Amino acid sequence: MKILVAVKYAPNPYQVKIHARTGTLLIEDVEFGIAYEEYYAIHAALKLKEMTQGEVTAVTVGTKASEEAIREALGFGVDKGVLIHDKSLAVIDSLTAAEILAAYVKKVGGYDVIITGSESADYNAGIFATKLAGTLDYPFAVNIRDIKVEGNKLKVVQDFFPKSVEVELSTPAVLSVSYRIGDPVYPNMWDISEAYQDGKVEYVKLEDIGLDASIVEKFVKIRRFGEYSEEEGVRRRLSGSKDEIAKSIAELFFEYL
Repeated sequence: MKILVAVKYAPNPYQVKIHARTGTLLIEDVEFGIAYEEYYAIHAALKLKEMTQGEVTAVTVGTKASEEAIREALGFGVDKGVLIHDKSLAVIDSLTAAEILAAYVKKVGGYDVIITGSESADYNAGIFATKLAGTLDYPFAVNIRDIKVEGNKLKVVQDFFPKSVEVELSTPAVLSVSYRIGDPVYPNMWDISEAYQDGKVEYVKLEDIGLDASIVEKFVKIRRFGEYSEEEGVRRRLSGSKDEIAKSIAELFFEYL
């Protein structure tokens, strides 16, 4: 079985600050790495590899600096990595990243399962896997806490705490895993040093998969970031009819754009 696990090179959200006047992110001296939720995706991929004697490839979309996410995944025991890179991909939304990864999968083919985390640490949108599966027209299941393989079928348990649902999917498929999939086994220093050997990372340019920098303009373009001040509080109670509440929510969005 060929398994692809998607990872993202993202800043530590607890260290990032927002410039009060410009709304830009202040990321100087901020640590970057794989989003914590994606450690569970790597763990699930390696479990699936063990069950099927398969091969796991980690892939990320970004600039050349994003290679560090691939190296980190290799340290966990992933067999090889793919970096889809372009200087225009420094700041992209989840929809753009999913479209690019889908183009790569269509180009190379052969992957039986694509595994993602529940969400990334920076945007927390939780839509990457859904968009990826929709673009590829693959079966999709979310919040996976257990995976079994029977022939070319996957039997997975979806975690909707306190309930769970068991579903069967044909391959190729996209799976988004829950933290209940199990605790990752973190690499030691030897594993990390092995991850930096030459030949383990394939470098793919956008033009190699039939895309160019215009893909960045296709979806969401971030104008500015914002946050509530302490005076405003983190919550606001809205009252009135459904139409009045919807109007109030729309006005709040425009206020912070």
